[in-house]
Amino acid sequence: MTKPTVYMFHGFTSFADDHWFPWLEDQVEHQLKIPFKKLNFPDSYHPDVAAWDRYCDQTIQAADNITLVGHSLGCIQVLHYLQAHAIKNINVLLVPALMNPFGQSQN
Repeated sequence: MTKPTVYMFHGFTSFADDHWFPWLEDQVEHQLKIPFKKLNFPDSYHPDVAAWDRYCDQTIQAADNITLVGHSLGCIQVLHYLQAHAIKNINVLLVPALMNPFGQSQN
């Protein structure tokens, strides 16, 4: 069985070390002793589906027993990745971005 790994998918205008991602990395690696890999998609201000798909294919080992965590647009990218790969025994956590009443993101 493949060693479990958690992959973090950031969203639109976001990067690997933004928001609550470092906190989650610390919790997963130090409390659960599971490798945590924060993805850093190319040009998150102008996301390109094909470029993000290629990045995932180059970065993620498509193996059973992994966890994919998506935030904001990263949720959609998690679904793209799952559609393209036949992975079994996978965990998925999707965290949407929140909007305040004025339409500004509350990440």
